[in-house]
This record gives sequence, C-alpha cells and structure tokens, in this order.
Amino acid sequence: MNRLLFLISLLVASLVTLNCQSYTTGLEQNAGRADEGAVFAQMRAITRAQSAYSITNANEYGTFEQLAAGSYLDGRFNTSGPKFYGYVFTMSVTPKTGSSEGSYRLNADPDPELKGTGRHFYIDSNSSRIHVNATQPASETDETVAP
Repeated sequence: MNRLLFLISLLVASLVTLNCQSYTTGLEQNAGRADEGAVFAQMRAITRAQSAYSITNANEYGTFEQLAAGSYLDGRFNTSGPKFYGYVFTMSVTPKTGSSEGSYRLNADPDPELKGTGRHFYIDSNSSRIHVNATQPASETDETVAP
C-alpha cells in the first residue's frame, strides 16, 4: 500500500513539474513576442521621425542625434546606438548627392550585453516593410513581417 501511494505521489509531482515548465516556457515566449511588438513600434516611430525630418531638411535623413536634437525623437535617442526592450538600434544615413537620393537603414538587434536571444529586424527609407532574420542582422533581402 505504501509503495502504491509513493508511486502515485511521484506521478503527481512529475505532472506538476512538467506543467510548471510548460507554463514558464509559455511566459518566456510571450515576453519575447511583447518585446518584438515594442521593437516594431519603435521602428515605426523612427520611420515617422525620419519622414518629418526629411520634409523639413531638404529631403535629407537624420542620425539618432539629429532626430533627437530636432525633437523628432525624445532624448533617449540622443546616442548613436540606443537600447530598448533588450535590443540595440543602429542606423546608417547616406546623404543625397547630385543625382542620388539620400537614404537611411535601421537595424534592431538583440543586445549582446544582455546575452539576449531574439530575431533581428531591418527597415529602410525605400520600404515601409520590416525585414526579419533569425540568426544575423537583417537586411533588405530578408523576409518581411507585418507587425
């Protein structure tokens, strides 16, 4: 009888442990999805800021510092590599020349200091679509996502 009670107790404990692990994994996945949603929102805000900046600055695009200085973005962006939601944002700006338009490229990559994992995102001045890459910084050739 004691052996049967021990086996039943062991079975119940195992099921509880498995359910807790499954629940924890689900929470971690949901947190990652929430972070990605926040990253998408930041990327869209930066895109809108670039559009406004371009209109008032002879079709040129600005760096994070220029966008913050002009109040197109808030002071958190007054750096070359702002960090939000476990991601590092980087932007490169190409000024317009005689025959070519200016452009910008914006990446959001998991912050290596946090040893975070996550997907990599990219958007540029030529497209309103966010590109994604699971293993390396994304570019215009990667698949797009619709946040």
